[in-house]
Amino acid sequence: MIAMSIACDPKLLIADEPTTALDVTIQARILELLRELQRDSGMSVLFITHDLGVVADIARHVVVMYGAQVVESADVDNLFGAPRHPYTSGLLGAMPQVALERGHDPIAIPGTVAQAHSWPSGCRFNPRCIYREEGTCTTAAIPLEPIGGGLVRCARAAELQSTLGRAMVTA
Repeated sequence: MIAMSIACDPKLLIADEPTTALDVTIQARILELLRELQRDSGMSVLFITHDLGVVADIARHVVVMYGAQVVESADVDNLFGAPRHPYTSGLLGAMPQVALERGHDPIAIPGTVAQAHSWPSGCRFNPRCIYREEGTCTTAAIPLEPIGGGLVRCARAAELQSTLGRAMVTA
């Protein structure tokens, strides 16, 4: 599939879950191949994945989505070092390698994702968010706003900024 995708020398390669269900050795080879193609041809790669370990390895900039909306966008170091959205913090806290590095077990994000036909009012993550504040997070749509060198869709982002990194350890 990768060979077919690059046959016409594209300026942008959209790689949707290219390493899913691959063993670690093959996954590493695919990631290295994508890096080489990018470096040699100057092609941009839009890498779509649920595997944050792969994101940490390959990405320079990350966009996190929840409920069909961008909830956070930042360079990879800022996102992993100082998440600004509770969902991003929850994803990182659920990663076994991050949890073990920080001396605790992985932490599951409570609840389930709403059905697309019945998104909640306000922040789409609010039913699952331990920081939800009635009214602030549950009534009006939350805009994507600049904070800390990135963008975040959280009405309480500035207030929670120092809490979220610690939440991965204490939640």
